[in-house]
Amino acid sequence: MDTLYLQLDDLAGPDDGAQAWRLEEGKVSPLGRHTFATLTEKYPAADVSVFIPSARCLFTHATLSAKQRRLASEALAWLIEEQAAEDVENLQVVAGEADAQGNTPLIAVAKDYLDTLMRQCREAGWRMQALLPDLMLLPVPADGWVLSCAVNPDGMTTSTLRTGMLAGASLEAAPELLLAAALKEQMDEGRGAPSQLQLLIMADDDVSIATTVSSWCSAHDIICVPVDAAEQDISARLTQENWLRHPASFLQNDFSGERSLLPRPLRIAAMFLLLAFSVQLVSEWSRYFYFRHQSLKAREVATATYRQLFPEERRITDLRRQMNAHLGSASATGNSLPVLTRIAEAMQGSGLNTQRVDFAAGTFTLDVEARGITEIDALKSRLEGQGLSTEIVSANAVSNGAIRGRLRVQENGA
Repeated sequence: MDTLYLQLDDLAGPDDGAQAWRLEEGKVSPLGRHTFATLTEKYPAADVSVFIPSARCLFTHATLSAKQRRLASEALAWLIEEQAAEDVENLQVVAGEADAQGNTPLIAVAKDYLDTLMRQCREAGWRMQALLPDLMLLPVPADGWVLSCAVNPDGMTTSTLRTGMLAGASLEAAPELLLAAALKEQMDEGRGAPSQLQLLIMADDDVSIATTVSSWCSAHDIICVPVDAAEQDISARLTQENWLRHPASFLQNDFSGERSLLPRPLRIAAMFLLLAFSVQLVSEWSRYFYFRHQSLKAREVATATYRQLFPEERRITDLRRQMNAHLGSASATGNSLPVLTRIAEAMQGSGLNTQRVDFAAGTFTLDVEARGITEIDALKSRLEGQGLSTEIVSANAVSNGAIRGRLRVQENGA
């Protein structure tokens, strides 16, 4: 797969052209100036690293803590709100390492501009690898500054100044204006003037620019070192850096170039709706598991009661069906339910504990526990008062001092 490096020529956009280089077998070779359309035809499905005009970027710095340097791009944008011409929410901000004075370099650019570039790359079938200011193509100044001046087709001069690893500026203005502003800022911060300035001349007719810059440097005791830009091998520099992991790449802090179609207030509302739905879902599942637990618990109790009523049945396969069968059998032997109702009415308020109730052949056998034999006799009388034939079969003392009695109850005349 081809790997391309593209430096956009001006502020208008990629359709107006880009300087291109191609990486092949570990070597970078220049391709010259082309439009995206031309490059797409020659190099489809390529990996690309794009260097955008630094004049579109804001280079600044701030004193940040280690925690603040880990903030998302949108949070960093609020730190430079007053310096940026763009809305804070439309800024992509990256941060570098702090210098000896504790200043952290920040680079900001408009997200919608990055979106446009990434969309055009996707439409071309390219995969974006890195997206950086073209200031990064200038040599890193070891002990001083590096200035590049280029005369545009419209006759305006674009001055690009690199003062540090991620520090500098680019303006469509005379170089001495950019140098004066950079020097004032550096002096105000107590860092002093640079010892030298490396000047890159980008065209043969830029002799006047070199003269102007040299005069300015002499006036400020700065050594000016003019260098022919043709002698600067950008191809070699492109292979020296790992642009995918470069701190100046805007493809970080979760920025993917995919912007939300919803404005921020609607995104926040959507997040709250999603949160409410999640809470409701968790609540419903909690209710489901609670009632499922109660259902299993009730089934266990019903099974235990069934085994107590019908101990002769060793196997329970369908509790509902087996219970219905017993009720049907009891109904066939007589009118048992009214009798059971009268027994319950007689037991009500008696203070006796019912231990067991059995029914067979039209007769109820009732085991109760009472404080004394008189309570059992009183129950017998109440049952007879209900029109039931009642017989005390047994009455025995138990370990807790109570009396356990057994009564046989059936309807009179049965």
